Amino acid sequence: NAARTRKTKVNQEVVNFREAVLNKLTEIGEPVTNKDMAAEFGVSAQKMSAALRFLVKEGYVTRIEGEKKSAPATFIVAE
Repeated sequence: NAARTRKTKVNQEVVNFREAVLNKLTEIGEPVTNKDMAAEFGVSAQKMSAALRFLVKEGYVTRIEGEKKSAPATFIVAE
């Protein structure tokens, strides 16, 4: 049954988490690092990174590269 298209399962927990992250970024209103956001939510940097990557890809959030190579990128709600 290879012809059957696979319906992507929407993980409501993930959707809610992304929404919470976006709301928090809106509330903060200034560029914030992945690390700070992860600490804010008490989750791993990987989990936060995945949420932020998605939000950037969808155009809700803007990623700002760090000044130096060593400086972490920051994230802010897209205008």
